[in-house]
Amino acid sequence: MTSPLLQDPLLASVQPLLNAFVHYGLPALALCAVLSFISARLSVRKRRQRNRQRQARPTPPIAMPAAGPLPAPQSAPPPLCSVPVRARRPLTPYEEQMYGTLRSALPECVILAQVAFSALITTDEQADRNRFDRKVADFVICSRQLTPIAVIELDDRSHRNKQSADADRDAMLRNAGYRTLRYQGIPPAEHIRRDIEMLLVAMTMPPPATELHYL
Repeated sequence: MTSPLLQDPLLASVQPLLNAFVHYGLPALALCAVLSFISARLSVRKRRQRNRQRQARPTPPIAMPAAGPLPAPQSAPPPLCSVPVRARRPLTPYEEQMYGTLRSALPECVILAQVAFSALITTDEQADRNRFDRKVADFVICSRQLTPIAVIELDDRSHRNKQSADADRDAMLRNAGYRTLRYQGIPPAEHIRRDIEMLLVAMTMPPPATELHYL
């Protein structure tokens, strides 16, 4: 039966030394001690060598999580030649009728139709230009030299609730030196000619003289 003392790990490691001392005396004990020391040193050396080999091994790359699909680059818009378009008349039948009346009333003038505001006015601020560059004047009456005389707006039923916006447009054009004439329907040619003549007279008249008050 094995003694409980020999089951202790420390006593089990020195048991060979005790046995050698009992059987062979002190010289054998010294020899066993030297051999145990050498064995321990060899074990430490092997352990250090294994640690160096483990540290010298290349570290495997860390697996990065799979990234999602890259966003597709934004494609350029298709060329204009591939856009499905169809022709349309530049004026509605109602506007064509007004154009004919303007030609009859003002044969000595040039009548321009559907004129963009960007062709009539400009400003230094891009944000301000963005507010009016898509607006269009129905007609512009010009001299033979293409000098604008008046802007003609033909108001239909769509302008019934836009009086404030129309007045704001007219004021903006007036700030640039343009006069706007608005018609709810197509007036007689004589009416249009009289309005343009009165406008030309007002434009050619000198400004009223400022009265001077002397003390």
